[in-house]
Amino acid sequence: MSVETPLTDALVEQLARYRPERLPAGAWDVARQCVLDWCAVTLRGAVEPAARLLREECLPGRRNDGGPCCVAGTGARTDAVTAALLNGTASHVLDYDDVSIRMLGHPTVVVWSAVFAQAQALGCSGEQALAAFIAGYEAAAMIGVLLGPSHYEAGFHATATIGALAAAAAGALLMDLPPERMRCALGLAGAQAAGLKSMFGTMAKPFQVGRAAAAGVLAARLAQRGYSADAAVFDDPQGFVAVLGRSQLPPSAWPWCPEPGAEIPRNLFKYHALCLLTHSTVEATRSALAAHGVRAQDVAHVDVHVTPRHLGVCNIQDPHTGLESKFSLRHAVALALAGAPTGNPDFFTDGNALRPDLVALRAKVRVVGDIPGPETSVELVTHAGGRFSAAHDAEAPATDLAAQGRRIAEKFHAVVDPLLGQAAAHELEGAVAALRSAPDLSALAGILGKEKAA
Repeated sequence: MSVETPLTDALVEQLARYRPERLPAGAWDVARQCVLDWCAVTLRGAVEPAARLLREECLPGRRNDGGPCCVAGTGARTDAVTAALLNGTASHVLDYDDVSIRMLGHPTVVVWSAVFAQAQALGCSGEQALAAFIAGYEAAAMIGVLLGPSHYEAGFHATATIGALAAAAAGALLMDLPPERMRCALGLAGAQAAGLKSMFGTMAKPFQVGRAAAAGVLAARLAQRGYSADAAVFDDPQGFVAVLGRSQLPPSAWPWCPEPGAEIPRNLFKYHALCLLTHSTVEATRSALAAHGVRAQDVAHVDVHVTPRHLGVCNIQDPHTGLESKFSLRHAVALALAGAPTGNPDFFTDGNALRPDLVALRAKVRVVGDIPGPETSVELVTHAGGRFSAAHDAEAPATDLAAQGRRIAEKFHAVVDPLLGQAAAHELEGAVAALRSAPDLSALAGILGKEKAA
């Protein structure tokens, strides 16, 4: 592509490069890891009130309308748009899903929720679905870099805003739309993109993600029908970038991956059911305790040094609900001090947010936004005057994908075995492992769609 290529055209040209034969082995491996992780958080999220209430509104009386797409964990089947909405919401309820730092959001819950629904409706193969997912994932990262941090810092929930366009891009690829129709799909997604960070800690946060997945599916389907939209959504002076971002990048600096499949291996997975930006704090606190033999009762106070952007995302001072507790650095330290099971999503209840011992521990914590990079530093000060510190960076991508896969499998079984039983959980794990060679998504959907979790 030339330097003068308009941004919207350039993205469409880049997406056309995501043919299966061009994708490296690492991209396929991490894509399957993303799907396995998605299965776990979606099945478990389906039992939460935010997912249940939305299902009751969209599928009253637990109606099974006989559509082509499963609603995970419920036994219901419905149309692609509704399935993307319901599964996308359920997958993000726990805030236990994976993260793209370039996107500043959660790509899999929005992109795979859309792809999974659309691929079932179209009868696509597993390879087609995975390739479209990889493209949508990397489109989210590219758009995130284009917008820059100003989009997120202004208060937009990037998973919901950028995610809508990424989901539309993936859906357009699945439908093999010609370039002019793909540009309209992106425009239709941009017209629907919405999401506010003020909703963090409430049911509206996962709802925004479900809406983004549904918006992407609907945008691609309408574009196929000939629906019109701004076909230059990234270039128009009143379009997506100009209105929702403050990018200073010239068109020649559009942040393309050097080759398709190069970005997804940088994906970050969660092993604590908390906002990712608290994970470095948890790990650093645990390291300081373990390295110096400090106990919670020895600690007089704790200083946490983070990058300033953390303060506007996960610095709820005194959380009162389980959802709010996932976005509190002070509470994260309290959990680490108390040895709480942060990998267990069932632990994050309203009662535990207000547990007296945890409230007392977090009262000892001071958070300071004075570090330029992602690494968090924690200093424990004991009643005896000792000072013990440790640092951690949870935003560093894994270098050993096989080890990462084993850790994700452990998380998957810890979450899914109690819901489905060990035999069904292993069957689901096998369906994900074999997804690239599957002629369609019926095996995966058949296991996910059983009425077990809801």
